Amino acid sequence: MAQAAVPHQPPESPWGYRPNQSINVIFLVSFFTSIVGLQVISLYTRQWLKFSIPLSVACLFELVGYAARAGSSTSPLDVRLFAVTTFFLTIAPSFISTSIYVTAERTFYVFGKEHSLIDPKWYASFVCIDAISLVLQVVGLVVAYWDIAAMNRVGLDSNNGGGVIAAGLVIQAIMLMIFLLLFSYAMAQGFVAWREFGYTTFNPRRGGYRRLGWPCILFLVVVVFSVCSLLARNIYRTVGFVRSFDGGNNSEAAFALCDGLLVSLAVLGLLVLHPSYVFSDYSKEKDADKLSSSASSGPSFGRIMQQGVV
Repeated sequence: MAQAAVPHQPPESPWGYRPNQSINVIFLVSFFTSIVGLQVISLYTRQWLKFSIPLSVACLFELVGYAARAGSSTSPLDVRLFAVTTFFLTIAPSFISTSIYVTAERTFYVFGKEHSLIDPKWYASFVCIDAISLVLQVVGLVVAYWDIAAMNRVGLDSNNGGGVIAAGLVIQAIMLMIFLLLFSYAMAQGFVAWREFGYTTFNPRRGGYRRLGWPCILFLVVVVFSVCSLLARNIYRTVGFVRSFDGGNNSEAAFALCDGLLVSLAVLGLLVLHPSYVFSDYSKEKDADKLSSSASSGPSFGRIMQQGVV
């Protein structure tokens, strides 16, 4: 007796759905606008390149990731596009946090290094630890997808790779939380001084104490908002990679809200309040050195409070 033919089973999409092209195009436009704006600011001011370059790299990686994601709307079964999206959108925010960390030292020279719990120079070490987390993420992604082309499916080691990626994201989240706590404490201390006396620190270029301008205040708020956004996104992706190899890609609405929107808002905020405009008076290295030496030897906020200086 002839055996009944088994119906052909169509291959399963790694997404579990067909990505919405319109949503991905919106993010493409957002990050393209940001990267163009960063290049214009860099060419016009020629300042704060150590801030603009990593932020531009982040935007470029986001563009590649969302371009592959948009392409998946017409080819949802192409697992290679899924891998490209996962790779670039996972590691891109690491460069945003790097941009934030490299501004911290100079920010405290303006805001008042006496308000910081640690020497502002130590914030440079955050970049090094962030680099370690980035390496772990890249290694995990390579482990997860190294055999993707040969198998034409998600790699056999995808779950193991997801665990390594999650470990890298955890390290990154810890550094973001530490930075957020230290930076928020310093802001609170500085704003107490500003409210009481009308200034936060000594400024030799202006002949003494002066008020912070609103661009500077807004920049500090944007930094806190951006770090909170990156931290929330980081927690979302960590949970995603712990649960499975897709890193939270199994729900398009959740991914668009908890990854795409949070990251794009963080980038746009840092673009609008670019340090080259906010701290234009302190753009030269020799000015930062003057402020650093003055803040180290000048009166601290505690001594100002004790002496009742107005």
